[in-house]
Amino acid sequence: MSPRLAALLGYDPHRVADLRPELQRALALSALAAFPGIVLLAGSAAYGAFLASDVVGLSVAVGLGAGLYLLNLLRVAVAGGGVGPQQPLAEVTHWMPRTVPLVMLALLGLFFAQPLIIGLLSAEQEPKIEELRRSLGTLHAAGVLRSVAEERTRAVAALAAATARFELRQKNLAGGAEARSDVERATGTLQRLDDREAQLRSEDVEPYQRHLQTSHFLLRRVQLTWERPVRPALLSLLMVLFMVLPWFASATLARTASRAYEARRWKMNRALIDAWYLESRRLEAEALEKWPSFAGLRLELYEDAPYNTRARAGAGAFEARHG
Repeated sequence: MSPRLAALLGYDPHRVADLRPELQRALALSALAAFPGIVLLAGSAAYGAFLASDVVGLSVAVGLGAGLYLLNLLRVAVAGGGVGPQQPLAEVTHWMPRTVPLVMLALLGLFFAQPLIIGLLSAEQEPKIEELRRSLGTLHAAGVLRSVAEERTRAVAALAAATARFELRQKNLAGGAEARSDVERATGTLQRLDDREAQLRSEDVEPYQRHLQTSHFLLRRVQLTWERPVRPALLSLLMVLFMVLPWFASATLARTASRAYEARRWKMNRALIDAWYLESRRLEAEALEKWPSFAGLRLELYEDAPYNTRARAGAGAFEARHG
C-alpha cells in the first residue's frame, strides 16, 4: 500500500516509507477511514447550501470548501503536532493524537450532518411542505386581492341598484337616459376591477406561486426533522462517528504505527536541528576569529542547546567561556 495514501492525513510519505510494511498499512487504513466522513459531510454541506440558496454553483463551492476544511482539521487532529524535538524521546511511548481538534471535528460533524438528515427525511416531510405551500399561496392571494374583492362587492351592488333604477324608469318612461348612464358607469367600474385583478394575479400572485414551488422551506424542514428527536439524534451521532473515525483509528488500531512514525519524525527532526546548530556555531566562530579580541565562543546557558529545556548549573554569567 502506497505511503502517499497516509499523506492524505498529514503523514510525511518519506518517513512513512521508512516504517515496516505492516505499520505503513495501518497508517494508510487510518487515512482511508477519513473518506466516508469527509464525502458524506461535504455532500451534506453542499445540500444545505442548495436548500438555503437554490444556487448550484454556490452549493458545489460550499461542499468543496467544507470537505477541504474537514480534511485539514483531520490532518491536524491525526498527524499534526506530535512530540516536539525539545521533548524527550520517552514522550513518544505514550503519545496520542490531540483531543482539541477531535472536539472540533465532533461539533462540525454534528453541524454538517443536519442537511444530510433533512435529505434522508425529505420524502416523509414532503406532504407537510406541500400543505404549507398551498396555505401560503392561498393567504397571499387573499391578501393581495382583498381590496379588489371589497371594491368588486361595492361595484356589484352599485350595478344592481343602477340596473333596478333603469328598469323602473323604463317602465315609467322617464329618466331612462340618466339611469342608463349609471348602469354603464357601474359596468365600466366592474371591467376596470377585472383588469386590475388580472394584473395583480400576473404581477404578484403567480410569481409568488412560482417562488413557492421552488422554495425548499429549510427552517420548516429543520423543525419537522426535530419534532421527533430520537431518530435525528441517532443519525447525527452516526455522522459524528464517521467524522472522528480516523482519529479513533489512529489512536487505537494504528497507535503502534503512529508512535513509530512519531519516533522516526522526532529523530529526524533532532538530527536536522543538531546539524544546523553545529553549522551555525561553526559559522559564528569563523566570523568572529577575524577579530583579535575573540577568545572563543561563549558557553550556552542551557545544557541541551538549542532546545533550551535544561539550564546549565551556575549559568547566567555571560563571561563564561570555553577553555
